Amino acid sequence: MAVVKSYIHIVYVLLVFLITSCEPIQLYEQTTIYPTHEWSSKQANNYEFNITDTSSLYKIYFVIRHHNAYHYKNIWLQVNTKSPSDTIVKQTLNLQLADDQKGWLGVGMDDIFGAEIQDESKKVTKPQQLQGVSHIWEDGVRTGANALVKIVDYDLKNRWTIVSKHHYNLSTVPNDQTAVEYIQPAKQTQEENLAFTFWVQPTFDNLDTTKYVLIQGEQFGVGLTARLSSSKLELMINNQPYTFMHGMIMSTDEWYAIVINLSNDFREIGVYMYYLNEQLNYVRPQDGNNNLELQFREIRPTTQSFIWDVDRGYQLRGGKLKMTNIRIWKKTIEEEQHSNVLNQSLVRDAQYALVIDNAIPSLSYQRYRNAR
Repeated sequence: MAVVKSYIHIVYVLLVFLITSCEPIQLYEQTTIYPTHEWSSKQANNYEFNITDTSSLYKIYFVIRHHNAYHYKNIWLQVNTKSPSDTIVKQTLNLQLADDQKGWLGVGMDDIFGAEIQDESKKVTKPQQLQGVSHIWEDGVRTGANALVKIVDYDLKNRWTIVSKHHYNLSTVPNDQTAVEYIQPAKQTQEENLAFTFWVQPTFDNLDTTKYVLIQGEQFGVGLTARLSSSKLELMINNQPYTFMHGMIMSTDEWYAIVINLSNDFREIGVYMYYLNEQLNYVRPQDGNNNLELQFREIRPTTQSFIWDVDRGYQLRGGKLKMTNIRIWKKTIEEEQHSNVLNQSLVRDAQYALVIDNAIPSLSYQRYRNAR
């Protein structure tokens, strides 16, 4: 029996009675929850309901709640409908969940059946507490988040490509407090390479010399922390600082993409910073490319290997940053692939990713819509 770690959390089935000139009437609803996010291909879900008026029209809706870590653009369902006469109608449904242009096609379940699903979710969740006041998410990527962190709906576009639909506003969390914690443990071996990619918009001005955390996987001087300031990007690796003076004049109105490569194969660190001018993209020729503007690049050799084992997951921390599309990779990203990787809302090579976080709200999360 094949069991796939599919990151399917909820299947919601609705039967709706259609009435001319009136609102549809919901006759039946049933939710199936998968606490371990595994749905075996041999596991059939049965939904039974009674229809007395066989002359009327009805619609059956299948709503699937999946996590951002789901690796595919679609899901196939085999649906068998049995009538009172014992006639069985078999249908194979291909539910499209995403495409390369728009990313995920669905909307947040809290926009549709928020209260009902929150109640069901609470029944099966086994919370793992974070320090301080927190939301428990456990969505296959994130363990949870600080109750103060805000997620903002905002379409970040590179020409005609939607790079992201949401971002974290980390400035609502006190500086250097845990904002988001990931399930992925902060662990690195000598046989592995590592890369981080982010989209960042600073909310600090260019006179602010504070170094704000991009990602942290460090405890008691062991592990890695990456910090960004108005003049530098600093990596602290096993208590050893590596400072990269980017020399950029960063704007609070613009978005920047960052790639950090840590290669144990070649004993080197690569830091790349790109600039996206959203307004300029609208006036470029339609047949132009989506390449980002490289603003900073430095590859630095090192004598040490990148090895650590920290007893907790990677974290985002509070600070004057907006962030989205946080990725942790188990391989370095070749420079010629940077634009391709950074422009993806839906990750195509998810088998190489340890963390894929598009800042999508959880089931119980309060969403903040950004005015444009």
